[in-house]
Amino acid sequence: MSPSVLMWEHHAWDSPIRVGGRAFAERFLQAGWSVAWINGPLAPWNLFGGNDEVARRRECWRRGGREIAQGPGRLFLYAPLAMVPYRRYPGLNRPWAHRHSLDGTLPSLWRILRERGFGRVDLLWLATGSPMLPLLRRLPHEKSLYRLSDDTSEFPDTPGSYRALQEEVLSRLDVVVATAASLAERASRLGSRVLLLPNGVDGSRFMGVARRDEGAGHPHRLGRIVYVGALDSWFDWRKVQALSRAFPEAEILLAGPIRMDTSWAKDLPKVRLIGPVSPQEVPQMLAGSDVGIIPFVDSPLTRSIHPVKLYEYFAAGLPVVASDLDEIRRIGSPALLAKSEAEWVEAVKAAWARHRREEALAFAARHDWSNRFTALLDFLRESPPQAIGAGIGSGT
Repeated sequence: MSPSVLMWEHHAWDSPIRVGGRAFAERFLQAGWSVAWINGPLAPWNLFGGNDEVARRRECWRRGGREIAQGPGRLFLYAPLAMVPYRRYPGLNRPWAHRHSLDGTLPSLWRILRERGFGRVDLLWLATGSPMLPLLRRLPHEKSLYRLSDDTSEFPDTPGSYRALQEEVLSRLDVVVATAASLAERASRLGSRVLLLPNGVDGSRFMGVARRDEGAGHPHRLGRIVYVGALDSWFDWRKVQALSRAFPEAEILLAGPIRMDTSWAKDLPKVRLIGPVSPQEVPQMLAGSDVGIIPFVDSPLTRSIHPVKLYEYFAAGLPVVASDLDEIRRIGSPALLAKSEAEWVEAVKAAWARHRREEALAFAARHDWSNRFTALLDFLRESPPQAIGAGIGSGT
């Protein structure tokens, strides 16, 4: 019988935003695991309106879930509806709401999971923002894992009680997988068994995508600067503004969900805000660019971010300029780091002028998600309890 994992993640399976949890889920499926990919929970008011992400979850709930054949594995998708969801609103932001957020789901989440073969799982996979305590309490599992990928308490829409609840969870889990050194250190202080496992990249997505300058020599001028990611509170638009003025001939392409005021871009004709793009479009977009950027503000939130986009830029063979933050510096990548607007302008000039494509590709190859998955399975085998045993990664 194949091993099973329930992964409670933020983004729907068909969301254009693909982060680390999705990469691990794909590799569990390739190894023959049965995977339940669960989002939410939805709130009663999410039955009407909402953004695209809410619409995807709502449709999945209305269909009672979806079964998808994924190679040798089995994939089940679902988003439950909770009558008392844990939210930042008064009353719903209390610890009680978190602990009981899955008690009144319609229909019963626990019945749905039993009917789909996930009434008991080998691995319970929790992610930031998931209903962690009720899952630990009510879903029978052999081993529990929390992938700590952000300092979630620093997000503006996170309830104030979340940090204490998260620390309670960290003290009760079997293992924690942290993407950043600061997150790993925090989890270790709470007694968890911790693996520092940064984000990575699926290098195969970028293979065979021709760059626009291949066969024609390097272009004589900087043509496109690109950013792929959300435009949110952590995005430093002042750096983009400075680059636009310093390189008036260059197009600056900003691709991702827009969750901030963008009036700063109205007088910058070469700055294009195109919104979310599908994962399938990203390799070609990067292949048509000259420099990839990661302009983050310096904040408690960004100091623990380990950006997936950095690896994707390198996998596409791009030079990279990023904000000089502790976690990005710790990676030790070929990226050039900058703080002030003036430093950013000089770094982009230098990155474009002296780019070493082979160095970028070699760095990305060392950090492929397949290597990360192997390290994860090895860690799980070593971590007590040993109830999963040889089933981990065996596909049997």
